[in-house]
Amino acid sequence: MRPAAAAPAPPAKANASLARPVIASPSSSSSCSSSSFDVELGRGAYRAVWLSFFLLHATHWLAYLYGMQQYLKTMLHDNWVNVLLPMLGHAPLGANVRLFVITTSSLLSLCHFVALVHMLNASASTRQLVFATRDKATVGSAPRRRVSVTKSFTKALPWVGRFFASFERSWNRFLSPGSPYFEVVFTTREAVEIACQVAMVVRLTTMVGASWRTHVAVGAVVLNCWATPLVRFAWRHDPRQARALALCADISLSVFFTFLLPFFLYRNYIVTLDRHRLGTSWYDPAWIVDTGSVLRNFLNDTWGTAIVSRFTGITLLLGMDSAKAIIKPPPSKTTVEAINGPTATQTQQSKSGAMVAGIEDYGQAPTASFRLTSQLWRLVSQRVTPAGPHTASGRVQGWQPSHRVVDTAFVIFGLMLLVIHGHAMDRSQVSTTADRPVCLLHRQPWLRDSISCAVAVVDCQRLPSRSGSAQEVEAALADLQPDALQALMLHHCSALEISAGVLKRFPFLVYLELYNVTLRDWPASAALSERVNPRLAHVVLVQVRNVSTLPLGLTAALNAPMETLTVYDSDLAELAATAAKGWRKPMRKLVFERCQFTASGVPELFLVQDATIMSLASNSISVVPPTFLQGRDGSPREWHLLSFSENPIVRWPADPAFYATRLYVERTKLQGIPDRWFSHPKGLPELRTTATLPISAGVWAAGTRICGPSADGAYGGLLRCSLTDSERAAGQFPIQVFREARISSVD
Repeated sequence: MRPAAAAPAPPAKANASLARPVIASPSSSSSCSSSSFDVELGRGAYRAVWLSFFLLHATHWLAYLYGMQQYLKTMLHDNWVNVLLPMLGHAPLGANVRLFVITTSSLLSLCHFVALVHMLNASASTRQLVFATRDKATVGSAPRRRVSVTKSFTKALPWVGRFFASFERSWNRFLSPGSPYFEVVFTTREAVEIACQVAMVVRLTTMVGASWRTHVAVGAVVLNCWATPLVRFAWRHDPRQARALALCADISLSVFFTFLLPFFLYRNYIVTLDRHRLGTSWYDPAWIVDTGSVLRNFLNDTWGTAIVSRFTGITLLLGMDSAKAIIKPPPSKTTVEAINGPTATQTQQSKSGAMVAGIEDYGQAPTASFRLTSQLWRLVSQRVTPAGPHTASGRVQGWQPSHRVVDTAFVIFGLMLLVIHGHAMDRSQVSTTADRPVCLLHRQPWLRDSISCAVAVVDCQRLPSRSGSAQEVEAALADLQPDALQALMLHHCSALEISAGVLKRFPFLVYLELYNVTLRDWPASAALSERVNPRLAHVVLVQVRNVSTLPLGLTAALNAPMETLTVYDSDLAELAATAAKGWRKPMRKLVFERCQFTASGVPELFLVQDATIMSLASNSISVVPPTFLQGRDGSPREWHLLSFSENPIVRWPADPAFYATRLYVERTKLQGIPDRWFSHPKGLPELRTTATLPISAGVWAAGTRICGPSADGAYGGLLRCSLTDSERAAGQFPIQVFREARISSVD
């Protein structure tokens, strides 16, 4: 019986001798030790990993390419984003940040594209799905180098050869799986990645309203903190498989921050931007605040966010490269027999059968489910590891003490993040008493004790005196977080007082609204200025009484930050030209409708103040002076929209020319329109935009004598006299939508 037992000895000896070329590499000593990190997966598992990595590279390549294209638009011409950001209360994108994002996006996109080409080229050359050609080295040959530079190319460009050679040496020394510093690099990369993800979550919870996106982002960070420790503990007796599993889990969780989260933010931005076409969104503070925050998060508009997002992308690339370096395809049957002898396959099959049989033995153990999972993973990821001195010397030990310290720190940090986020959720759901403001948009910033409310409504009918005094308003807003409030709405006050304390306490206000109030005092000490409220872009006064002239709070400052000013249904009687001395030139929107102007002409303020959109509908204006249509230098003025609907205007000035993309003269007393409105006069300078006609989009004249039985569509379709236009409410302020939204906001 002894000779029969000793018969398989010669193949084992041949197996040990033929295994050396696969493990050792004559070109680099690091590749010798890197073999102890390799994990060979089963065919199905390896194909799934290969396809997953291919899809990740493809999606990130396209995503970075699209992001670079969008940023290039903002650099090459006046993009809609730079027009939209000031209207949302934010500064336009900085040129340096845009250049940095464009450069890094192009580099990251190039890296993913090169990885795609490398995977496809290697798979095509070997006719199998492999990450690199070195994964399928021929029998008896050394593995290929990581970066190969041909001799002819090196001779033609010697500095390129030296650069690649130096890069290869540095990579193998510090970052390759066979490097003695690989564990340190692995832990450092994961720590940097988690830190960047935490920074992104902090920004997300601070700026974006509480939603499923914030909860999923926090969950992804916590799982990333716990994934490596749990995998190392579960597979502590097989560190190679633990390392491969940890890398795969880390890559899967990182994709949420590099691709999924930006995609969700961009999709949300596109959906909310569609509401802008309705024309009522600029009177919805929740839409303004949420759209601005989502857009800023998607664009990475600051140096900090841009650097953090790029570090996250770099760590993902490093993780994928490390995983591809240690995950190997399964050897074919012919290769195994050629290297290890014909009995190797039988031995491997017998071991697999023993494993399957051994699974049943664990069924009665207390840890049966864990052992079953471990055995199933070993069946999937079996690796033919030849015995020899190289394998013994290069094998990494089990769960080392240094790993325990690092893994414990990661687990504790993940628990801390859960506790912090839970506290933030609890603070955002604190119920307020009747005299406290109603919050329309909650947020969940971390490590804050006050209530984080982005849009707040103060209903004076809930206050003790119902008047809206300065003390009552300040007391009602005392519990709100100062740097979180971006929209303040004051409703139904019989004697409202706006104090400097309220405006100074909330420096990030974007939207201020007064609705159905009698204004007692808005002094010059509480004037809106860029120094106190630099982001305050929208001021809306609806049904405000006791304002025969604009309050000093809107006119006293020399640097008012307003982009739009709306006054609707007010007892405003006079508008002096000096009131606009501190306003922006031009403003985005000026809407003064249903006021009680004493003069029959256009108020003086509109003769000196320019605005892209100007509406003076539903007033008592009967005369449009020629000076209104001309600038101070005599050049024609320009508007995107100009509305004089429901004014008793009898005739239009004959001489001065002007530009207006849209002109509304509905329900006026005009009997005709000059032909020059629809033809470009000689010698008149072109509009700064793409329009070439004084009235390029049309004249809305329903309800006037201009619109006869067959006048609709005249002048090449530029005259609009349809019934739908005559039936709609006059003016540009959507009062019906506004009232319905305000009623539902306090219910």
